[in-house]
Amino acid sequence: MKISKRIISFVLVITMVMCFLFCSYATTLPYDSLTMTPGGHYYIYSNCPESVNSSVLGSTGATYTINTTLTSGNTYDVEYYHINYTGSTLRAGVIVINNGSTTAQFTVKNYAKTTRVPNGDRATHAYMQNSYQNSTNNQTYVLQPGESRIIDYVETSIPANNVGNGKVKVQANSSSLGLKIYLANSSASQSTIQSCARCSQNNDTTHTTGLFAKDSRSVSFDVGNSTTNSFYLAAYNSSTNTNELSDYINPYGDVGTIGRGPSQLAGNYGVRYDVQLTNYGTKNKIKITYDYASHGSSAVDLEAISFYNGSSWEKISLTNTSSGCYVYKSIPSNGAFKFILPGGNCCNINFKIE
Repeated sequence: MKISKRIISFVLVITMVMCFLFCSYATTLPYDSLTMTPGGHYYIYSNCPESVNSSVLGSTGATYTINTTLTSGNTYDVEYYHINYTGSTLRAGVIVINNGSTTAQFTVKNYAKTTRVPNGDRATHAYMQNSYQNSTNNQTYVLQPGESRIIDYVETSIPANNVGNGKVKVQANSSSLGLKIYLANSSASQSTIQSCARCSQNNDTTHTTGLFAKDSRSVSFDVGNSTTNSFYLAAYNSSTNTNELSDYINPYGDVGTIGRGPSQLAGNYGVRYDVQLTNYGTKNKIKITYDYASHGSSAVDLEAISFYNGSSWEKISLTNTSSGCYVYKSIPSNGAFKFILPGGNCCNINFKIE
């Protein structure tokens, strides 16, 4: 039986459209495109490889995902998100190393960490982000030449088949400091972690590890001049907004490489959004919707995001119902709110002013 070229062409077109809808995470709700202003500190994010098996650790039982030279006077937000499939406890954390010939100092500021089973409550990551934002730590460490320090505050011991998610803010007070995000078994010594080699990518081509220039985005939304009263944050695609997603920059301590996985962190996990609403008149509500239709079969039944309501950080759960996956929040009195997409959740979050 022969199939006409017209039918074949039709099938190909339909396939391409379906792939666009369900593979590219194209947004499905009306929205205005935003222009954002990146700000804040450097951002080091480690999520590639997301799934860690014993082969990733290598023969020494310790490896790093990224190794970055810190610049004196700069501050770095550092976050990791990894799933342990090694069959035993996996340690994940951050180590700072003095690679110079004189003493060096660094300061640990905000920090938080958590673990959960892969299909467990994603709210744990929102609570982690909120704890990080509320943290008031300020402790300075001095390292002798060649000495290292594991930041205990943010090391997680991840049980088998669990997720580990940690975040810490590090201020470099001296030059010659290096920072590694490491993965190690329970018996690996600090010296082994300090000297460990870079891990394999473990065939992970969809998640990202890299050093980014900024860890926050500021945006002003003029509701009165909007055609939709709606916009997206934590977008998957760079075409949704201007200056939202950025390429990772060369982690110059990682010789010959510029990161792992896609060069842009789709969804901007862990990045803080500072939003100012203007000209909204009598409108007093924000409808926050998880656009699960943009994820196709990858959609989950629950989203948990971090939201600053003008006075405190809170966890907001978005539950998938027959009428959609959304929640309403009041517009703060000054029209300003903040938002973070925690790890373990899905991107493309729509905000509609009503």
